[in-house]
Order: sequence, then C-alpha cells, then structure tokens
Amino acid sequence: MLYHICIELKRIGYERQLTPAELEKEAGKQLAKWEKRVADGKPVPPVRQALAAPACNPERGPTPAQLLMAEYQRRKADGRLV
Repeated sequence: MLYHICIELKRIGYERQLTPAELEKEAGKQLAKWEKRVADGKPVPPVRQALAAPACNPERGPTPAQLLMAEYQRRKADGRLV
C-alpha cells in the first residue's frame, strides 16, 4: 500500500509543484483514502513490474546511442579525442 501512496505522491507533487508542507498534507489525504479503501474490503492492487526494454532489432539500424559510441571509438582510434 505504501508503494502506491509514494508513487501517487510523486506524481501529484511533480504535477502541482507542491511545497513540502503541501506534500505532507496530500500524504495524509492519500493515506486516509487507502485506509478507507482497505476498510471497505477492496484489495490492494499488486505492484507492477517495470516493462523490459525492447529487444534490439537489427533491421531498424543502430540506435542514436550506438551511433555516438561508434563515433567515439572512431575518434579514439584516430587520436582525436578532446
């Protein structure tokens, strides 16, 4: 339950740009909301795992990071690193 409260507080705090005092007040509201939810017999949703990064598809070509790494290695081999 605390995981869900923390995630929600992070989102609300960022969207509304809350001060620490406002964030603390919002935390009390969120805790009360979740306490009521559990008291009503509603289940706590499971913590969802982060999505895995998509597999590299060689047909699509190199990623920007791969292009930068190739440029770095090419400059390093030529002795042109700054």
